[in-house]
Amino acid sequence: MSDAKKRSGIGQFWDAVAPPAEAAPTPESSSSPAEPTEAARPTSRAARAVPAEAPPKPRGRHGTGIPKERMTVNLSAQSLRVLEELRYLARKNGRRSATFSDLIDEAVALLAKQYKLKIEDV
Repeated sequence: MSDAKKRSGIGQFWDAVAPPAEAAPTPESSSSPAEPTEAARPTSRAARAVPAEAPPKPRGRHGTGIPKERMTVNLSAQSLRVLEELRYLARKNGRRSATFSDLIDEAVALLAKQYKLKIEDV
């Protein structure tokens, strides 16, 4: 075996084709020691890319500004099918962010109007 550094995965092939150790340029012999040699420079884009200082993104959806409370609601199968259909129609008509919460808010507003209740803004 030669004194050349063994490379994993290629066995003795590297020993046969590797340049002699004294022929390889050393960093001390280069013209500018602050500049890395061609062999030492990273070649992939990921290795060359400098990570940008991006602010962290907030988790979840952007808020509507209206504080909401979380609660569990038990629905009948028929009511759930109606809500699914209403959400499908709302999204089909251009409201891309239509959610069950939005639909329930609309339904409560309509019920309040029907029963002539005054809805107070929070």
